[in-house]
Amino acid sequence: RRRGADPATARSSGGVLRRRQAYLEDEAGRPVSQVAPAAIQQGEHAARNIRRQLAGAAPLPFRYRERGTMVTIGRNGAVALLGNRPIRGFPAWLAWLGVHLVNLIGFRNRLLVLVNWGWSYPFYDRGVRLITAEEPVARPDAGSRDSPSR
Repeated sequence: RRRGADPATARSSGGVLRRRQAYLEDEAGRPVSQVAPAAIQQGEHAARNIRRQLAGAAPLPFRYRERGTMVTIGRNGAVALLGNRPIRGFPAWLAWLGVHLVNLIGFRNRLLVLVNWGWSYPFYDRGVRLITAEEPVARPDAGSRDSPSR
């Protein structure tokens, strides 16, 4: 936040965040996508600017680099836009798998995920499922202590 600025407004290099505005803007004033790659780029940029300012240099403006968009549609299906080239179907799904494997940290994590995916694919293994609610408990009927109400 700028010194002396209104507490409802914060400005970073290349971005403005206002109380009712839930996005950052690029150097041209366009909103930056609210997706993980944009957030990662913003975090890396903020870290570089903090190091620059600690060294006495001025911060640099944020420039978002659109690297493409990928979405899985289900088993063996996806769509992707890499640059100006659209890809769909099984090739896009394989590209999605590859991008996600490459972005994992560490060889062991990549190997474990690859093995897990390799096992899950032919056997339709769905992995862990969370229990979000307790099972209802039968309550005794008001007239009888032994019979559950129905």
